[in-house]
Amino acid sequence: MTNKTLYFLSQTYRQIQLSVEKGTTPYPHSDFAHQFDALLNAVGEEAARALAINLVEEAATANENTDYFRRRMAEAAEV
Repeated sequence: MTNKTLYFLSQTYRQIQLSVEKGTTPYPHSDFAHQFDALLNAVGEEAARALAINLVEEAATANENTDYFRRRMAEAAEV
């Protein structure tokens, strides 16, 4: 990953911490990084960024938790 992508990853994870309720299972940065990497490989960088941002907004707006977010990231990577 490029420095730009790593910065995006860090900022998005921070937004998850601030905006999305904590789930029953811890969601460390390393788990998010692995899921984002799978998403990158599945759909490409621009689409992965857009999907990650949309999923953070979706989870925050619907008052969902990180378990929901984790599940949605996995589903997006399967496409």
